[in-house]
Amino acid sequence: MKKAAYNYGCSLMVAGLLFCMSGCKELTEPILSDKQIYIIAPKDSLVTTTAVNTFAWEGLDGATAYQLQIVSPKFDSVARFVTDSVFSRNQISFTLTPGKYQWRVRALNNSSQTSYLTRTLTVQ
Repeated sequence: MKKAAYNYGCSLMVAGLLFCMSGCKELTEPILSDKQIYIIAPKDSLVTTTAVNTFAWEGLDGATAYQLQIVSPKFDSVARFVTDSVFSRNQISFTLTPGKYQWRVRALNNSSQTSYLTRTLTVQ
């Protein structure tokens, strides 16, 4: 009888170990702090008359979300904070009134993030 209980306990330990080993890949995420975002649009220092602007960047392996911040006129002298939003996609459109803006984006996952990449934009 003791032998059966021992085998049952060992079976539970082995099953638990196998479960942990199979789930470890899902629990570890890539470190993003040494990676960089690449911006597609709008180009840096763009001057445009278009009010609706699409902000787009390349998706980054290991990222689960992207944080986009837009301010006016710039981050070291914020007069207006347009947005500070987190998205699962790598593209979003915003309607901006005429003015000067700085925007920045970074990739995130549950354990790390990239540095922000900052660009300027002027809407006339």
